[in-house]
Amino acid sequence: MYASICTNPSPNRDRMTRSAPAPRPFAPRADIRETDHAYGLTLEVPGFAPEQIQVSFEKERLLISGDAPEPAPQEGTVFHRLERSTGGFERAFRLPREVDISHAEAIFDLGLLEITLPKRAEAQRQHIEIRARPRGAAPAETDAE
Repeated sequence: MYASICTNPSPNRDRMTRSAPAPRPFAPRADIRETDHAYGLTLEVPGFAPEQIQVSFEKERLLISGDAPEPAPQEGTVFHRLERSTGGFERAFRLPREVDISHAEAIFDLGLLEITLPKRAEAQRQHIEIRARPRGAAPAETDAE
């Protein structure tokens, strides 16, 4: 059926191309997470290569931008529908002050950009061990005087 739509102009072909919504500007989806030691951000950037993406830090904001070229026209090829987003994108994320940007890391794999933003040592959650007092032992004296 699709082959006949492509080779024979018909009302079906017009209906198919008219019903396609206009491509929207691309805004990659992001997941943001936090652990005791770092913040993490995962950005979906399918179809991009690492060299098409820029990551920078400015005034407590993480800036991520990219540019994907539009498909090159090919002689003898007619596009009936273009739904994939092309062109550029820009995302900005305000970061907490405790981020140690000097140790940030960005890794790109299979269309996902993984950014790890460690917290400064003084901002990391510290755990205090709880010990059980042996039965019958007297309470420990404190040096709080």
